[in-house]
Amino acid sequence: MGSLSTFKETRRYFGKVDSPLNKMLEDVEWGKFRLGDLFDIESTSSFNKDKLTVGDEYDYVTRTSQNQGILQSTGFVNEENLNPAGVWSLGLLQMDFFFRRKPWYAGQFVRKIIPKMELDEYSIQWMSTVLNKQRKKLLSVLVRDLDEAFKNTLVELPIKNGEINFDFMGHFIAKIEADRIKKLDAYLSATGFKDYYLTSEEQKALDDFEDGDIDWGEFKLGDLFYIESTQSFNKDRLTVGDDYDYVTRTSQNQGILQSTGFVNKENLNPGGVWSLGLLQMDFFFRQRPWYAGQFVRKVTPKIELSQYSVQWMSAVLNKQKKKLLSVLVRDVNETFKNILVELPIKNGEIDFDFIECFTSAIHKLVIKDVVEYTNQKITAHDQIV
Repeated sequence: MGSLSTFKETRRYFGKVDSPLNKMLEDVEWGKFRLGDLFDIESTSSFNKDKLTVGDEYDYVTRTSQNQGILQSTGFVNEENLNPAGVWSLGLLQMDFFFRRKPWYAGQFVRKIIPKMELDEYSIQWMSTVLNKQRKKLLSVLVRDLDEAFKNTLVELPIKNGEINFDFMGHFIAKIEADRIKKLDAYLSATGFKDYYLTSEEQKALDDFEDGDIDWGEFKLGDLFYIESTQSFNKDRLTVGDDYDYVTRTSQNQGILQSTGFVNKENLNPGGVWSLGLLQMDFFFRQRPWYAGQFVRKVTPKIELSQYSVQWMSAVLNKQKKKLLSVLVRDVNETFKNILVELPIKNGEIDFDFIECFTSAIHKLVIKDVVEYTNQKITAHDQIV
C-alpha cells in the first residue's frame, strides 16, 4: 500500500485551520494513494422500506443525504441484506459518504465502502473528510462508471517512511478537537447556556405535556402565515460579499447555496421569515435578508413571534412536508393556506406562554447534553496532556 509519489505541501482537506495546525500540515510529508488500494467499493443488496420490521437495532440507509442517509431504524429483516458496521455508505444521489457505526440495510443505489486497513476513531474522521472531498468528481460520472472512477481516484495522505502516517492523523485531529471544544466551552459560558437547570414553570410545562393536560385548538396556516413567491435570479448575478444569503430550492446547508453582497433592492427578501424550497419542501427560518433562486417561496408570520415561538412554528411547518410533496407545485400555495394544524390554546387563543416555557425547557435539556459532553471532552484532553 505504498504511495505513488511523495512531496511536502499543505493539503487543505480541513478548510481554514489555525496557524499552528497549518504549520503541522506544511511540515509533514505527503504521498499519493489510489482509493482502490485503500478501500473496496461494493454494491449493496437492497430492498424497499415495506420489508422493514419493528425495532431500532439497525439503520435503513437510502441514496439521499438527509439524516446521514438514514430513512429510519428497523428491526432484523434478514441476514443476506445486512451490511456490517465499520464501513461507509455512499448514496448515489448526492455522493455523500457516511461512516456506519451499527449494522445497516440499504435501499436502492447505495454503495458500501470497506477499508482495507484497520482505522481508529481519528483515522475514520480523517478518511471521512478525504472521501467526501471526492463528491464533485463522482457526481460528474455516470453511475455505471462510478466504481472504477472511485478506485482510480488519487488522494493525498500524510506519510512517514513511505507508509501512511496514522500517528500524525490522530495527533492532528485531536488538536483540532481540543481547540473546538475549548471554543465551544467559552461560547457556552459567555451566552449563559451552561445554566441548564429547569425553572418551576418549565418543569410544569413538561409535566403538563407528558400528562396530556394541555388544551389544543385547530388553526389554518393561512390565518397564521402569508405564503408568497419570491423574485428569483441565477447565481451568476451574485456579487462579492457575505451580507446576504442566496437561497435555493434544495435543503443542503439550510437551502443556502452561498453568501453574496448586495445585488438589488427589488429581489431582496427580509429576515424574520421562512424560506420554502419546492424541491424538498423544507422550511428554514431566515435570520437575515436573503435573495432567492428559482422555486422558492417566502412564508411570513402574521403574528409577532419570539425566538422560542419561531422554533415551535418551525417544527409545525416542517411537519407538513409530506402533504406538500404530494401536490403539484402550482397547488402548493392553496394547499398550504388550507392546512389545519394543532396549537396549544388558553381561553381560545394560542398559548404563547406555554410555547415559551415548553420550548425553553427542551432547549435546556438539549444544552445539558452539550455541556456534559464538553466537560467530558475537556477532562479527557487534560488527562492526555
